[in-house]
Amino acid sequence: NREAGSDRWQEPWKVLIYDAYCRDVIISPLLKVGDLRKAGITLHLSLDTEREVISDVPAIYFMQPTQANIRRLGDDCARQLYESFHIHFTPAVPRPLLEELAASTVESNSVSTVSRVMDQYLNFASVEEDFFSLQLPQSYLKLMRYAPASIDSVIEATIDSMVNGLFSAVVTLGAVPILRYAANGGPAQMVAEQLGRRLHDQLKAHPALFSEGQASGFQRPLLVLAERSLDFSTMIQHAWSYCALCHDLLDLRLNRVTIQETPTDGGPKKSKTYDLHASDSFWTEHMGAAFQSVA
Repeated sequence: NREAGSDRWQEPWKVLIYDAYCRDVIISPLLKVGDLRKAGITLHLSLDTEREVISDVPAIYFMQPTQANIRRLGDDCARQLYESFHIHFTPAVPRPLLEELAASTVESNSVSTVSRVMDQYLNFASVEEDFFSLQLPQSYLKLMRYAPASIDSVIEATIDSMVNGLFSAVVTLGAVPILRYAANGGPAQMVAEQLGRRLHDQLKAHPALFSEGQASGFQRPLLVLAERSLDFSTMIQHAWSYCALCHDLLDLRLNRVTIQETPTDGGPKKSKTYDLHASDSFWTEHMGAAFQSVA
């Protein structure tokens, strides 16, 4: 987030510090090293690694609001590793953790180095221009009550994760959606009702979150929540397309596909990795085409 009406934030060198989640799920599918350099990021490091003092460079922290991350951040502030700290949490940081961070910076006399604390809502992976994933493996199994692991606490935690991810996507769109779901007491209804309450509470407490949608005349999108047993994808997109087959048959995750190749000389198999980005003209042009046409 740059200052309004100013490009000054592009000028100085900056250090980017992230945790594993923000690196793997949010940054990696969207940005390459060259993109970071264009934004003035000269060094990017993991929050969990031991880092040296760079006292004349501002640092951007991008991480989840966990107690372990807050303590690590407090230690960095106490050591004054960087000139200033611009802290970005995703999702929003709870008040108890924010108070813990404030207490630790006061105790170490490093409050003045914290320039900004921002709540970001980015708990989803943008794998394509019009497709995102919440990155919740085996969520369908966890939500089915006949599964052995589906105790109430597991179901509630899975629902909370889904609501956080969907709320992040809605905030990113800047529009309050119209929710539609089947009122049959299933997981889709649980997610929809909790998401509806969350939207209502946030609109009352932080209406600026959706200011972009209000400025454009409140064009409200339709958000249809369906359970996995009702497979919408086969109705909307035929499974014979190149993109759908790659998702179904290959080891494809976060726009990266790994293929095991067997040498013709009978040697051991080798793994080969390919990145499927918008810059890949073949992928972009043919991803929605029927596979026989692509072949």
